[in-house]
Amino acid sequence: MTAMGRRHWIPGLLGIGAVLVWWQFSVWGLYGGNWTGLFCTGTKFQVPAPLEFEHVYRTPGSAGFDGQFYHYAAHGPLLGEKFAAVMDEPRLRYQRILVPALAWLLALGKQQYIDRALFLVTLAFVFAGVVWLARLLEDRGVHPLWSLLFLLVPGVTIAVERMTVPDLALTALTLGFCVHLGHGPSWKLYWLMMAAAFTREVGVFLCAAYCVSLLFERRFRTALLFGTAVLPWAAWCYWVYVHTPTFVYAHRFLPFMTVVQLAGQPLESARSHGLALFSRVCDWLALAGMWMAVVWGFLIVRRKGPQPAALVCLAFALLGCYMLSIEEQYRAYDFGRLFSPLLVLVALHGLAVRSIFGALPLALILPRIAVLFASGLLTIAHKLARL
Repeated sequence: MTAMGRRHWIPGLLGIGAVLVWWQFSVWGLYGGNWTGLFCTGTKFQVPAPLEFEHVYRTPGSAGFDGQFYHYAAHGPLLGEKFAAVMDEPRLRYQRILVPALAWLLALGKQQYIDRALFLVTLAFVFAGVVWLARLLEDRGVHPLWSLLFLLVPGVTIAVERMTVPDLALTALTLGFCVHLGHGPSWKLYWLMMAAAFTREVGVFLCAAYCVSLLFERRFRTALLFGTAVLPWAAWCYWVYVHTPTFVYAHRFLPFMTVVQLAGQPLESARSHGLALFSRVCDWLALAGMWMAVVWGFLIVRRKGPQPAALVCLAFALLGCYMLSIEEQYRAYDFGRLFSPLLVLVALHGLAVRSIFGALPLALILPRIAVLFASGLLTIAHKLARL
């Protein structure tokens, strides 16, 4: 391994170590030693019968979080009836099959090993994201150890805490996409774009942006070739659509709906609980940061023109104008996960132009994400104090 390679791998290994430490303390302090607690499984959904042997940790009176469904998808990646039947939106979850499928393949389909494989795949994407960020930072004259900030990106932080694995994977793959735009053979770029589509539906932005940039360069044959990167995902989606019930995503649309909804949330409980009041302030800061990132997305493409990374920012900015104008999208742990690639690209652009404002959207969202950890940290600290 070259000295340059070691400079990138060391932060990646440190990132894995940090995640393992957090997991160990969480499992011990919050879930009584049951590692399935990391999937945030609630009691309002049934646990599939084939997973009874795992004794899945369930939070009483809770609907849980998205990680529970990707856990089920890893155990039944080919739409096993007993797994899909207990999901909230199986059609949507199975579109995002990359990480669950990799875990299933790593475990050779053996049910007793799939959870461990899912944790290993998650760690692999943590490692890849940190290493790719280290390369991008070094290109900009920043020490690679700063790449550990990858762990603070909302899509990464929440994935570590609640196993929302597609968000972590897509953020890492977006960084890999940016690395290989300027380095390495084009076949790596092709596979990265294919993987991004299988990770989450917005992953197609990477392929679309790259192909549009090729069209601007009048490289039509190359654009057609790279456009095929999303065809396997399209075929998979068709198969999923045929085998799952109709998924209807119906929400009211109104410009700045998120601002209206957040302003309409009652404050009585916030006045009686300091943490709730702090959370409300952080909600406003996070929403302001997200809208700032959307504005940055438009400014970047105006400044850099039809370059692939800039076009990815534009695609996410356009999506942001829509997603932040429909109901129930004012929570930082929702939009922070979805728009993590945009937040990272905006921060990197700010670094490239020597502007601290590029990191401001991410900085404004982080306090609200930190609140998610507050309760768990207090519980763990209390148990440590009693030792």
